[in-house]
Amino acid sequence: MRVDAASRAPHGRKHGSTFADTWRAPDGATIGAVAAVLAGRDAVAVSDLLRTGAHAVLTSRATLDAALAALDRIVRTHARDHRDDELAAAMLLVAVEPSGDQLSWAGAGQLHAALIDGGGTAHPLHGRAAALGTGVEPKDLIQRVRLRRDDALVAATVPLPAGWWGNAAPTAEALLARAAAAEASALVVLPT
Repeated sequence: MRVDAASRAPHGRKHGSTFADTWRAPDGATIGAVAAVLAGRDAVAVSDLLRTGAHAVLTSRATLDAALAALDRIVRTHARDHRDDELAAAMLLVAVEPSGDQLSWAGAGQLHAALIDGGGTAHPLHGRAAALGTGVEPKDLIQRVRLRRDDALVAATVPLPAGWWGNAAPTAEALLARAAAAEASALVVLPT
């Protein structure tokens, strides 16, 4: 499977209050993350804490739920230290097995996420945890899905426009090109 990430932020920065990123975990899984700080002050700093924190705590595909709980503690600690009662973030984590035939995912808060089938129909995906910063419990958060040849798993900080992939394979950049927001991030997982 291919995991594609793209972010757009104002003033030529790579990341702002949203981010999308991919990396390889020590167990060989390909990890993808997309997140947005939804409310509160210091959104860019908290987004960066989430991005670097995800790299640090997400060490295998089996730790998606524990990673969300750890990232929730990061948001709650920042909110407490900076007296920011409104701070909240949404995040979706994806782990693709090294064999590439199945993926696991876990979400906290409300992002725009869907499984798009080969016919172009979007089936919404909903994480099982509340927004980061509200006290995420690390149990029963991981969901699994097997992508068929023409399917795609898509998660973004902006609404998913209908038909944004056109006649080509969908990419995160193509989704952001159709988004009107000045700041946005997207993650697309495709079977290879």
